[in-house]
Amino acid sequence: FVPVVPQELLVLGEEGNPISFNYSLYKDRVLKLVKESITYPEEARQEGEEGELTVSLTLFKGGRPEVKIIRSSGSKVLDLYTLKVLSSLPYPKPPRTLTFKFKISYKLED
Repeated sequence: FVPVVPQELLVLGEEGNPISFNYSLYKDRVLKLVKESITYPEEARQEGEEGELTVSLTLFKGGRPEVKIIRSSGSKVLDLYTLKVLSSLPYPKPPRTLTFKFKISYKLED
């Protein structure tokens, strides 16, 4: 099974007129911002903490984010750091509320 993700979504503008919205491009911008903003928290690095968490990121029409942890990394430090960073980023405003789910892995180099 391969999920089908629409490249273009039909979104209604302020006056109810349809506007074109490239979902794939928007998603790429959001994920690029997330990747560029997440670093390894120094406290977790010093303690040797690693983990992978799954998050849900909802971006409301006005640009306000809501971040939830779906699956914890097993590290309170990593989880809280991720929530703090993702909640504070300057996301581009979507034309309607959108939700993304993705994983973030924290792994120390050998």
